[in-house]
Amino acid sequence: MEAPSVDVAANPQSGNSFARVMGGSTNYEFKIKEAIFDALLNGKAQDPQIKQDILRQIQASGAPSDETTYDQLVARFAQGSERLMRGELIPVGEDRDMAKAQFFVQERRYIEAAKLFSSVLDMNPSRKHARTGLATCLYYLGNVDRSLQEIQIRIDELKNDFAGLVDGLKIDLFNALVLSGQAALGYPEVSSVQLEKSLENLKLYIELNPDSPMKAKVEETRDALLARKDSGSMDQNSSIMARDAKGVAGGGVMGGARAGNLPMSGASSGATMVSKLAKDATPTERQIAELADALSARDLARAKEIRSRMNIAEASKVKLGVLDGRIAVQEGRAAEGLRIFGEVLKSNPQEGSAWLYLGMAHMMTGDPAQAAQSWAKVREFDPQLFAEKRLGMRMRAAQQMAGGR
Repeated sequence: MEAPSVDVAANPQSGNSFARVMGGSTNYEFKIKEAIFDALLNGKAQDPQIKQDILRQIQASGAPSDETTYDQLVARFAQGSERLMRGELIPVGEDRDMAKAQFFVQERRYIEAAKLFSSVLDMNPSRKHARTGLATCLYYLGNVDRSLQEIQIRIDELKNDFAGLVDGLKIDLFNALVLSGQAALGYPEVSSVQLEKSLENLKLYIELNPDSPMKAKVEETRDALLARKDSGSMDQNSSIMARDAKGVAGGGVMGGARAGNLPMSGASSGATMVSKLAKDATPTERQIAELADALSARDLARAKEIRSRMNIAEASKVKLGVLDGRIAVQEGRAAEGLRIFGEVLKSNPQEGSAWLYLGMAHMMTGDPAQAAQSWAKVREFDPQLFAEKRLGMRMRAAQQMAGGR
């Protein structure tokens, strides 16, 4: 795989690209679909002027643009919602946000979906499917630690009153229980406390739903987690600290939603980059190591403060480029991270750390297939880094996610 070019390919959320983004629609196709879905939400999908405007957009895309195509898309997007099928206006509020969030998930636009699910939870913390939807988005975006916390909140809300739950809430609980196991299995840095909770959740799923067609798959996930537990193969040197499994009250994706603000500082249980420095390291080398340690500890404020003091002329462009990309990713600017890592790899195609974090950025933009390919490059160019970061397990998880779409 070549390094991403510095254009729409490295900035997948922008432009009228006809290239496929995140394994789903092209940006151009997505804009057409979104226009149709918005027309449905506004109760105007059958408005003649709106229909003609969208048909012209479909024609410009090169797809068949007769009214049958339009009507098929309208029927597809309205499916499952009686209000949309009746052509009702869905007013601004949690119902509209939920509908749009679910549309974004179908189109694999997980960042946009996560923002809306979080908005819904701000309005109604117990809204059916909202928290599991948010957790699913976080999982695909690579924030598995936070995803597991969201899942556990929903499980704890529902599991003690199972007999009294309506069918829709039972499905919500089942989804959360299964996702808890799948997320833990695909997460090399899962804490021992969370591993136990995920095992308990899978056991509860089997007890509550013994005739489920998913039972064999759930048991397979459970057995894989038990094997990991027995082998002690959890990453004890991860820079991602074990979190309090109970979760804490705090902000959601955009600062709202009861979910748990994860601590943004703390030291790794493994050796820091500063501790590995030679005694005669230069001040710039020390700053680079301090910056890397701050990012590994997810202390973004300290990382940016260190970065502001650095003498760019003296710093290694490769190392600094990778660190700048990591800052962009931690700030939520994953597309910018893709661009920066791509620039580094253009001039240094064998830089393992750039491939490592490029893969993480691909996970954040919902493209696990590209993440797996990036991590394969780490194995090729830097086998030691590949082993240290347990990328074999991450690659398998990413490939499973890509294959399951």
